[in-house]
Amino acid sequence: MDQIIENFKRIFGKEDLFIQATPVQMNKLENLLGGEVSKIIDFYREHQPYNIPMSKSYVQLLDIENMISENTDAEPGKYLAEFLFLL
Repeated sequence: MDQIIENFKRIFGKEDLFIQATPVQMNKLENLLGGEVSKIIDFYREHQPYNIPMSKSYVQLLDIENMISENTDAEPGKYLAEFLFLL
């Protein structure tokens, strides 16, 4: 995981790209993911994306609140999440 963090810092030239998640956020993420994706859960617990710009290929790591919203309220995520296809 440290290499992932360092790669993002190098690519975007910033240090404030990740923050620690709150217990409430972790509970929401575990509910969304079904608690079965432990590596993602562990990563987000310690390195929740924060202030990461969208890449040139239009990819962005979302913080927990935006990930929940994209997969429960927004279309097409709210329809795809039931098939475990998360945005």
